[in-house]
Amino acid sequence: MRLLPLLTLLPLTLAHQSPLAAIDATGLTVNSIPYSTRVHWMRKANEALSLLSSPCPFAAFGTVIVNHTAVTPDGLGELVCMGINENSKTGNPTLHGEIAAIANCTSILTDPTGRYNFTASQAQSAFSSLSLYTNAESCPMCASAIRWAGFKEYIYGTSIDTLVERV
Repeated sequence: MRLLPLLTLLPLTLAHQSPLAAIDATGLTVNSIPYSTRVHWMRKANEALSLLSSPCPFAAFGTVIVNHTAVTPDGLGELVCMGINENSKTGNPTLHGEIAAIANCTSILTDPTGRYNFTASQAQSAFSSLSLYTNAESCPMCASAIRWAGFKEYIYGTSIDTLVERV
């Protein structure tokens, strides 16, 4: 698994708030994925919060899981699933955005009537070809879950240190 801290990615998604927006990333790739594609998926991780009705603005952690090997008309890859921090909504203190996304992904991949219809073993193997994008560096629990799932990549938008500085 490759750890990709894209610390400059979040400021680029908030162009009006950062001088980094002036950076020309044309042609820049990370692990053969264009930087513009990385920005697209990080924005989707942020958008997951409103799409899935995040109940808590103080725990606004969104995650998307992407298949970059899927051929899509826009060339961005395929969104497999998303998740948000739902611990205030459900009462489950472990249901962070990353955990929710992994659970959603597992359900989607193993749904007998879904497009994948994978066995549990096939679903577990599929994680090794997927990328997980989350808008902030994961807590130890989520980082462990990401590692155990075996994702190909883990990309986060801002670090824990930056989050702590801004509290």
